[in-house]
Amino acid sequence: MKQRRYIIVPFPAQGHINPCLQFSKRLIGTGAEVVFVTSISVHRRIMKNKTSTSTPDGLSFFLYSDGFDDGFKPRGDPHRYLSELRRGSKQAVSDLVNSGAKHGCPFTCVFYSLCVQWIAETTRELHVPSALLWIEPATVFGIYYYFFHGYEDEIKNNMNDPSYSIELPGLPLKLTGRDLPTFMDATKSENNETFQLNMFREQFDVLDKETKIPRVLVNSFDVLEPEAFISISDDQVKLFGIGPLIQSTFSGEEDHEDQSETSFRDQGTNAKLIEDVWKTGLRVKANKEGIVERDEIKRCLELVMGDDDIGRNTKKWKDLGRDALKAGGTFDKNFKAFLDEIDQEKGHFVD
Repeated sequence: MKQRRYIIVPFPAQGHINPCLQFSKRLIGTGAEVVFVTSISVHRRIMKNKTSTSTPDGLSFFLYSDGFDDGFKPRGDPHRYLSELRRGSKQAVSDLVNSGAKHGCPFTCVFYSLCVQWIAETTRELHVPSALLWIEPATVFGIYYYFFHGYEDEIKNNMNDPSYSIELPGLPLKLTGRDLPTFMDATKSENNETFQLNMFREQFDVLDKETKIPRVLVNSFDVLEPEAFISISDDQVKLFGIGPLIQSTFSGEEDHEDQSETSFRDQGTNAKLIEDVWKTGLRVKANKEGIVERDEIKRCLELVMGDDDIGRNTKKWKDLGRDALKAGGTFDKNFKAFLDEIDQEKGHFVD
């Protein structure tokens, strides 16, 4: 059987790089070869901060310039940056796929993270399977999915109403305005909020345009979010839990610069899950100016440290997360199911 070969294309920001590197490590563990396509600036950071002195066998890097080889600066032009990022990453994937086909070493699949959705369009043109690697919980995916499929106006026009709450199909949560991603607020017209909203809209438009049912690999595991994984019909989107993708020991990154602002944008939803669903922490409360004061942080820390139930729940989910990554766990089961579908379509491999 030919060795499987994969391409992974992350958005060049810290919140995307680490889970994508960890996913690469998992794929290498199956005996596959992985080509990690990233920008020159990100590769420099990885090489500078990694704890290991060598790159793992089976992993190689393919670099492109995003026009900001010294890193994107906060005052830089985001439109120019995205334009160069799009151009460079699309060309890199095209070159790799064409070279592999020419030399008789085709790629099995291309995985791409949030905010580089144009990679799906490129692979469609090249007739190579692709899948979105969703680096956040399945619940967050469900919220975005329903926002862009029928609930946008209701959420945008009501999320600032303190009495407003919504239950989205299949999700086991009653969500208030502060539980939802920040850019869904219609009263926020800042350029950055609009910019992010358009990026996510484009991502879900790309999924909707797939000629086959789109597949999404989710950084979560089945028992952590059982309802969320089945909240969307399989004939619309297929979700595969392949997490938890924790920080890679290879990357060793300590740089918290994150151009995508993923954690900030969705921190309300994540806080809701942590406090009300997984029960592993408490949500801090901001004052009238929207600032979380020191005494509030201290209060929550003391409560968490003294709460035996939170400690037991934390251990429970940690142990279940480890089980998901063991041989025969949900990572193996779900990724095999994903590959079986790819193989049926391509016919390139026989197990």
